[in-house]
Amino acid sequence: PVAILINRGDRVVFINDQGVKLFGAHRPDQIIGKSPLDLFHPDDHASIRERIHRLVEGLRTIPLVEERIIRLDGSTADVEVTAARFVDHEGMAIQVVLRDITDRKRAEEALRASEERFKAFMDHSPAMAYMKDEQGRYVYMNEPLERLLCNQTGRESVDWEGKTDEAFWPAETARQFRANDWEVLSANKPMTRMEQTTDSRGATQHWLSFKFPLVDPQGTRFLAGVSVNVTEEKRLEAQLRRTERVAELGTLASGMAHEIGTPMNVILGRAEYLLQKTSDESMKKGLSTIITQVERITRVMNQLLAFARRKPREHCPVDLKVLIEDGLEMFHERLSRHHIAVERAVEEALPTIVADRDQLMQVMINLIVNSLHAMDQGGTLRLVAARTGDRVLLEIADTGQGMPPDVLAKAFDPFFTTKEFGKGTGLGLTVVKGIVEEHGGTISVDSRVGEGTTVSILLPLDPDRKPG
Repeated sequence: PVAILINRGDRVVFINDQGVKLFGAHRPDQIIGKSPLDLFHPDDHASIRERIHRLVEGLRTIPLVEERIIRLDGSTADVEVTAARFVDHEGMAIQVVLRDITDRKRAEEALRASEERFKAFMDHSPAMAYMKDEQGRYVYMNEPLERLLCNQTGRESVDWEGKTDEAFWPAETARQFRANDWEVLSANKPMTRMEQTTDSRGATQHWLSFKFPLVDPQGTRFLAGVSVNVTEEKRLEAQLRRTERVAELGTLASGMAHEIGTPMNVILGRAEYLLQKTSDESMKKGLSTIITQVERITRVMNQLLAFARRKPREHCPVDLKVLIEDGLEMFHERLSRHHIAVERAVEEALPTIVADRDQLMQVMINLIVNSLHAMDQGGTLRLVAARTGDRVLLEIADTGQGMPPDVLAKAFDPFFTTKEFGKGTGLGLTVVKGIVEEHGGTISVDSRVGEGTTVSILLPLDPDRKPG
């Protein structure tokens, strides 16, 4: 420690070697004779004067305080200061003991800044983070979880510390949480769980929770967890499954309309022709029955097509950039799981096109699904959108297994598929081609075995606009 003696005249009369070094001096006489106020930061002068006065008036010691000194080069240092009054043969004096705590203060400041950064990170995270003791009592939660519990309970704030899930959730939800927590603690290893909650309005929320055991430096064990709300993702997955089912139904209906409709028209035409030619009443009755049943089949086919499309085509302005992002969002999890990288090359000032958005989304879904099936070992999915004259080019390319020429030649044929039984109808590209052509566009496919496939679609900006 640094020792300094101050006489009754408020002047330094002694300083030890450590003090000389602390103040950046070379010799004691560079410090001796100075006022103690010259050695401390101006912010501390008032308190120093007060302590000196109290010591002079008879107070024996001054409790430990933290202050800043000023070195001879003008720099500052943090110190702990204690002072005591004593009297010797030369009279009353004050002994001041200093301890340099600059490094400790810097470490504390760094730790405090680190803690503040960590807190800001946790409190701005979209995930809910928490810690519970082995009895299920909360010892930590971040602000997103606290806000969720406020919404859940209808309170402006929640006193969560030391509380269990029973204080915030319905009994069955709390029981589920506790069972999952205990499973993690019992197995003593991390686990990922899909959990459900019901909010105050009765809506079900889906959570993907990663939980793990944690032991602090004192050896106390906790359950730590991070939960992410995946309700929207689950909704998109369900929507995607529904869309795929409708798309499959649409492809089936389109194929049936073509494969069944054509011969039915032939049968209908022949029956009507024969009905006009014959005079045999029994024959007429039989032909009328044929005509009635063929017309019935035609009505059923039209109803099936109407259901598959769900509604008449509705042309409206469509932003292909948004359409691409929405389509990719549906497949985000699958793309990640299959290690497929996504590249986008979308023209910044791309104009909107007039089209049926739902049908174009069906095109996107069918083509992305095909690319996913072609890249089961990973790869790159590239989407391009750019204006070319009065049309817009939309390209979807993959680095998958590709198609040989004989398969490529049949790519648009109804019911043709190279997929295993039950994994495709062979109508996906048929429906895509139909939708594109209904919009006044064209579609082409380029594919090479081992290199991948590129589907290029050209769509007019407005299919109803007359040229010229």
